[in-house]
Amino acid sequence: MDQGDAETVFPVCREHGIGYECFGPLAGGWLTGKYRRNENYPEGSRMTQRPEGYLEYATERVFAALDRLDDEARGRGVSMAGLALAWLLAHDEITAVLVGPTRPEHLDPVRDALGLDLGRGEAAQLTEVFA
Repeated sequence: MDQGDAETVFPVCREHGIGYECFGPLAGGWLTGKYRRNENYPEGSRMTQRPEGYLEYATERVFAALDRLDDEARGRGVSMAGLALAWLLAHDEITAVLVGPTRPEHLDPVRDALGLDLGRGEAAQLTEVFA
């Protein structure tokens, strides 16, 4: 959801031939669909335990973008998290995406992402969702 590194860090990575590693690629669960406007945060979620780094996402603009991401994911028959991960993998600069599953089902979005082959046009279109 934060694309600032595309303008600041990616050029440096390209210039020096180094890769970029995404940490926290699902924004503390925001890109999974677990947080919805006008709903309480799920018990035990990051937003109920350690919300400080993610409070900035609780805006109407982000919820509208999440709705669009959900529509795009449903149209492709994948989860929101899977589409978000596939979008990251579609970038040449990104050489690793770190996920931290705590349960086997947390790997389902990884399977979704690896099954999608987003072209440059699709990736660019998805970039606009959170622009």
